[in-house]
Amino acid sequence: MSDIKVRGPKGCAKTLSFSGESYSVDKRGLFTVPYEAWEQLQRHGFVVDGADDEAASAVDPADQVAAEVTAAVEAVEAEKAAAAGSAQS
Repeated sequence: MSDIKVRGPKGCAKTLSFSGESYSVDKRGLFTVPYEAWEQLQRHGFVVDGADDEAASAVDPADQVAAEVTAAVEAVEAEKAAAAGSAQS
């Protein structure tokens, strides 16, 4: 497939790695990467060049990670509580 230009989230490093290859940011702050990298980069807050920056930045990647960690902790605590409840029965 072809390459695409993406912009990293605020505070993004000037290089990234995908599938063993390194990519550097250009003068405009864009990375040119293989299309195959898009799905993974999107999960980390990258947006396609020309995307609406306001909509793209609506979800802060740090907030998303915090929510995922909170959900994981709550799931573990619920499992422990359920196990403790069944052990007392």
